[in-house]
Amino acid sequence: MNDYNRIAPFYDRLKKLVFGEQLDLASNYHLSKLTGPAKILIVGGGTGSILTNISSIHSVDYVDQSSNMIDLAKARKFTCDVTFQTSTFENYDTTLSYDVIIFPFFLDMFTKKELEDILKKSKQLLKDNGSIHISDFVAKNSGLSVFQKLLLTSIFVFFRITTQHRLFKIINTQPLLQKLNFQPVTEKSFVSGMVVASVWKIDIH
Repeated sequence: MNDYNRIAPFYDRLKKLVFGEQLDLASNYHLSKLTGPAKILIVGGGTGSILTNISSIHSVDYVDQSSNMIDLAKARKFTCDVTFQTSTFENYDTTLSYDVIIFPFFLDMFTKKELEDILKKSKQLLKDNGSIHISDFVAKNSGLSVFQKLLLTSIFVFFRITTQHRLFKIINTQPLLQKLNFQPVTEKSFVSGMVVASVWKIDIH
């Protein structure tokens, strides 16, 4: 189980030191295209910087397993209606369905089997014509430079030490999404192709 409580107080500073504003830009890139009002589920949103970019017409359920991250997110200034819950996505229990589910730099923490379970649950929670927004680092075999591969490895080592992160590589979610009948709608690359923000919808045809 990954534990982000210890790094929560300096997570944003560390992220900005390494990547500037690029990771936040990736997480926020597709938000402006949301039509509303939308019911949104944010999973693993960390310190909540994404909330400051969500319009007041939307309502948000915000789930993160780190209580310290949740506390930092609550302290943000945002205009949308937000309900916070400290929970893993696996244990998140709801009867609600969502127009949008957002995974901001969350899916890189899981094995292939865990990702399959997460995406299956996401599909069940989506309304008809709902979408999944994913911002994350790309898999190492995606044409990255030697420096980028070394940087990714360094990031994984850091998180293994500080958060008990278990993995040393990123699983490619694209074939898993397509297996569940999700189709890509749009995507945008950041950090010289090291990060991708994408939107996926269920193919109903």
